[in-house]
Amino acid sequence: MEKSSQVSENILEKDRLLREKLLLLKAEAAYEKVYSSFCYWREINKVSSITEEEILEYLDYKIWVLSGKQQPIKENV
Repeated sequence: MEKSSQVSENILEKDRLLREKLLLLKAEAAYEKVYSSFCYWREINKVSSITEEEILEYLDYKIWVLSGKQQPIKENV
């Protein structure tokens, strides 16, 4: 019986490690998607520096996009 419970513990530990690894891979993919979107927005809007103001403008833009509306592209003055 001890051997059976040991195998179960080993399987549970491997399962836990695989879940952690999968979660990290999913998080990395999600990060890459968001970062790519941010870089695209920066390119379209000719944003060369990243300041607090620029980040807030990007977040405002994302709110518009996610609400189903399309905000006009920022015009640099």
